[in-house]
Amino acid sequence: MNKATNGSRKRCNRLTTWLLLLSALGMASVAPAADSPSPTPYQAKATCIFNFAKYMNWPADTFAASNSPITIGVSGDARMLDQLKSESAGKLIEGHPIEVVVADAETNWSRCQIIFVAGSSRRRQTAVLNSVNSKPILTVGENNQFIPRGGIINVVTKDDKVRFDINADAAHRSGLRISSRIMSLADNITGDRGK
Repeated sequence: MNKATNGSRKRCNRLTTWLLLLSALGMASVAPAADSPSPTPYQAKATCIFNFAKYMNWPADTFAASNSPITIGVSGDARMLDQLKSESAGKLIEGHPIEVVVADAETNWSRCQIIFVAGSSRRRQTAVLNSVNSKPILTVGENNQFIPRGGIINVVTKDDKVRFDINADAAHRSGLRISSRIMSLADNITGDRGK
């Protein structure tokens, strides 16, 4: 095998791996295949959030037991709550069941490992971020002020694809380590990705 053929095969393997990871993370196009219905933006974002949980490293003392649930709180969007419940029903992440709850009050934010904050209320967004700042909670939002205000991941739909940005400094302050697989798929990373 010559060097050119070997190089082409390596590039093809990297591309195949990249496409499989995109598909697994739900980052692939939300446009329909010829014979399948198009996932809604809610379905695509729910898939992303579920997969963020799969590739997140929380501090060792985050869970009381090896089978304690990963709790995903949803603030301000009943449709996303329903979609996340559907997406995660019966699934485990490293032995942890997934629990999806309403997270519209400060009293229940701290029991979550992930909080999705709907983009419709900047006031709610500020309250959640201020309350969980520096706690090991992955915050996920959906508007262009989420990252500057201290959110960790902001998801958006661009050209029928779900994309996201990461605030690496906010993740570090929270004691969270985001897998390099997720980092490599981000459109933009704010802060020092080496932390």
